[in-house]
Amino acid sequence: MGDLLSLIFSLISFVGWIMVTVKGFKQSTGWGLISLLVPFGAFFFMAKFWEDAKGPGKILLIGFIGYIVCSFVFPSDPFAGMDPELLEGLEGLE
Repeated sequence: MGDLLSLIFSLISFVGWIMVTVKGFKQSTGWGLISLLVPFGAFFFMAKFWEDAKGPGKILLIGFIGYIVCSFVFPSDPFAGMDPELLEGLEGLE
């Protein structure tokens, strides 16, 4: 269940990021490149030009916050799917 919700929120966030990046390129080439290449650059663009990026920004924020909430509500097991014998060997290393 958590994996499916994380995937859905990731896709929503990705679509919102694409839309914000397109708005950034419409504002100027520099802002488009910042939104595209700089980590969290789309968030800086949204903060500076909120009136222009309000619609796509809300989509991006809903997806991003939903993904973060899913990662806390449904934490993944890092050892899921590992061979039990390998896990016993790792426990013996302690």
